Amino acid sequence: MFDLLSDNIMNKANPDNSKLTEPQLYLSSEDCSWDYIELNAYHEPDRISNWIEPVVPEVTLVMLTRGKMVMEQEHAHGIKHQSAVHQGDMFLKPGGSKTKPLNWKTLSNVSMETVHLHLNSSLLQRTLTELADKDGTYLALARHSGLRDPMLSQISISLYQSLIMPSGMDKLYADSAAQLLCVHLLRHYAIESIPIPERKDGLSRKQFIRIKDFIDANAGTNISLDELAGLVGFSPYHFVRLFRDASGYTPYQFVTLRRIERAKHLLKNTDMPLAEIAIATGFTHQSHFTQVFKRHLGITPLEFRKQ
Repeated sequence: MFDLLSDNIMNKANPDNSKLTEPQLYLSSEDCSWDYIELNAYHEPDRISNWIEPVVPEVTLVMLTRGKMVMEQEHAHGIKHQSAVHQGDMFLKPGGSKTKPLNWKTLSNVSMETVHLHLNSSLLQRTLTELADKDGTYLALARHSGLRDPMLSQISISLYQSLIMPSGMDKLYADSAAQLLCVHLLRHYAIESIPIPERKDGLSRKQFIRIKDFIDANAGTNISLDELAGLVGFSPYHFVRLFRDASGYTPYQFVTLRRIERAKHLLKNTDMPLAEIAIATGFTHQSHFTQVFKRHLGITPLEFRKQ
């Protein structure tokens, strides 16, 4: 499954990893409108000595998406430990933490690649305060190596795929993924146990209509999860769950459907060019619009207009 990540990349040079002396970035979310999460993908050298991971304030998840390696790292009292790292294995590094120098070499005949996911530490602290009424300043996560977690893998892969697809995915999708990641980390990887209660109430019809009207009025903008949750006074995490219970859709899915409905109206009742309709309904460009429209309706916008 993980090899497909590499195979789906178009027009990305696949270097001779044996000649690399440091990780080579080939895909990044830097130019996206994501507020709380960043994804970078790297070609990794076949062999490296004394590599020191940079210290960053964000919580970092690293997943080996292609290849296999043996890694050596220094632990307490100068003792070095070797371990095999396989496709799908992950590493969790809390924000601001330092790592000892790493050595690694490939154990396979395919080039090695990794995906690095950086989560805003302030969002994690804010989520802890909102959901558990605890001071997020003192939050501590446990470091993990060789981790296997289906939820973390799913989030990393879906965000990766959102970058390599021509359509891309917008702020709302990334916001929702960041919230899901925050809650999963708090529940399963905080050093101190953090119970997070679920809300028993739900969205009222009046609240749902307010959200729908806001989405329809702002279909051409990059709507954020914070904006939607703020309309009804819920935390972003609880809002996603309650909205899905009320509508049967995630906020991202619902916004997409409302954009398509607006696009259908413009296609039927105006002569606007497809490129203009795409922008007016919140899609990044015409090809993004066409791909999403066809995925939902089975025909392209042009075919719909002709009908």
